[in-house]
Amino acid sequence: MNIIKNKSALCLILLFVCINSTYAAKAPIKFGKPDIEDVEMTVYEPDSTAEAVILCNYGYFNSDRFEFIQTIRIKILKKSGTDWGDRSYSSMGTDTKVRGRTYNLENGELVESKLKKESIFKERVYDNYYNINVAMPNVKVGSVIDIQVVSFGLPRIWKFQELIPVELSELIVESSQYIDYQKNYFGYIGISQPSKGHWLASKVPAFKIEPYMDSYKNYISKFEFEIQRISFPGFYEDYASTWEQVAETLYESDYFGGIMKASCGFLKELAAKIGSSCTNDEEKLKMAYEEIKSIKWNDRKNNVSSTTAIGSVFKEKIGNSADINFLLIKLLDRLDIKAYPVVLSTRDNGQLSMFTPSSNKLNYLICCVETDGKKILLDPTEEKMPVGLIPVRAINNKGRLIYSKEKTEWISLSTDKKDTERIYHDLKLTDDHSITGIRSARFQDYAAYNKRKEYAGYNSEDDYLASCESEFSGLTITDFEFKNMDDIYSDLGENWTIKLKRHVEEIDDLLMINLNLFEQEKENKFKIEERSYPVNYPYCSYKQNTVKFEFPGNYTVSEVPEPIRLFLPEKGGSFLMTYSVQGNTIIMQSKIEINKTLFAQGEYPYLKEFFAQIVKNKLNQLFSKKSN
Repeated sequence: MNIIKNKSALCLILLFVCINSTYAAKAPIKFGKPDIEDVEMTVYEPDSTAEAVILCNYGYFNSDRFEFIQTIRIKILKKSGTDWGDRSYSSMGTDTKVRGRTYNLENGELVESKLKKESIFKERVYDNYYNINVAMPNVKVGSVIDIQVVSFGLPRIWKFQELIPVELSELIVESSQYIDYQKNYFGYIGISQPSKGHWLASKVPAFKIEPYMDSYKNYISKFEFEIQRISFPGFYEDYASTWEQVAETLYESDYFGGIMKASCGFLKELAAKIGSSCTNDEEKLKMAYEEIKSIKWNDRKNNVSSTTAIGSVFKEKIGNSADINFLLIKLLDRLDIKAYPVVLSTRDNGQLSMFTPSSNKLNYLICCVETDGKKILLDPTEEKMPVGLIPVRAINNKGRLIYSKEKTEWISLSTDKKDTERIYHDLKLTDDHSITGIRSARFQDYAAYNKRKEYAGYNSEDDYLASCESEFSGLTITDFEFKNMDDIYSDLGENWTIKLKRHVEEIDDLLMINLNLFEQEKENKFKIEERSYPVNYPYCSYKQNTVKFEFPGNYTVSEVPEPIRLFLPEKGGSFLMTYSVQGNTIIMQSKIEINKTLFAQGEYPYLKEFFAQIVKNKLNQLFSKKSN
């Protein structure tokens, strides 16, 4: 949502407010004047692995003009760092001014390339709120980039830390007795404050993304700003002082409240079709959900509609996330099923604060259905996803359920569905030491959705099988079958008939083999000694692998690994691996369970050791000896 609902009202402030600038300190950077040493730099000494470095990020809010000026200088050090030449900014209105320069050394001369208007893309999100995307010219290894953005109002976010090192980040926010705002600090690095409204951070290390994080944006060092109220003689306005106020502001928007109040008569015929085809609300819900999935998601995340005439989305069969979910809500309403919007921040956008309202942080919308005393979350943007699951991007702590302009509450964005996978192998070792047999897998809930989506990414079944065979050396799949691939409301089955070569090692009269042929854990994803932020899985998981393996009749199993049982504290997870031997046949069973989604920093050492033991034990060999 907009942080300022009425820009003209703010312009009135300029008639009443006249505050001298209290921060006349010299800016640490001047746009368009790079130091030659920066252009010549080839390695950033504090971090020689850096693909790029932010040499300076300077921001200044002038309260007299209600204007924010950001000047940023970036050095490109590696080819992978050239992506930092594409920048994105959010702004109020279309009058945001952007200018840019790229500097390169060519034949010993400093060459300047100016940012052109056609490389500045202003994308309207809704109302008077825009995203501005900038594609800098002639960016390559060695470039220095200068960008300056002059925009209306306070910045939404000021980042002291990025995914690349930051040599200097400086922010100045002039105060005003007429404007109240909330500033929240996130992160783990030290920020100095030379004076009121003035903050500095220098030589900030790059933030390192670790496995199973909800979003690095929750942990980088930054400020988030939210205007709460503006008050001056003759004018007073509240903005996001409470989450209830955020809901009220949404309902005042034609792109949210206007949609919720609309009759949407174009859905009448579809609602009648569903009503005549179904005998109960469960069937109606499922059919409505599948009908709305015929509208293609354009990959745009938003918490408000792209248009006030949402019938055009229904007709053209394409829309943003809010368009599609609003259509589901309105269709269910016509079917007398209670459905309401849930606004949220996606997993990659960071979590919402329960204590600090922020309309700026909202960037997505899903549907909540109330039936039989339960709340069911739905999002029909994913073709392969059944009722009962929501996309990982929407699983992000809590969202705001909005019943009406006056009533709103928190709702958990978690799921009780798991990533469940059960695999069974029935294998034999032939005289030429090849392995033949069957591999049967069953995928449930998120595992089934992920496998269906993976398969949809291939052009054909042959391409999929070729990819599977290339993943495992010596594998040939001689027969293949999927069960329930198109029935997303059933478990997905996958059956292989296989022949596998070069996976048995022979020394004298001993054969050595690892039975985790396809389900090996090759490395521990948790490598660092200490972790400053939680491990956050989107959902729990259950992985079971059973292998029945028969050796030729002239061999007997002589040595098997020790069984193992491991448990994480507070029933957080378990690992089981057992072996049973009957003559020349051995059965191995392995189970890995993760029973909770959030592991605090203090639990990290246990989790790291837990997976270290899984990797170690899945590499164990068993031995079979030829009989005399």
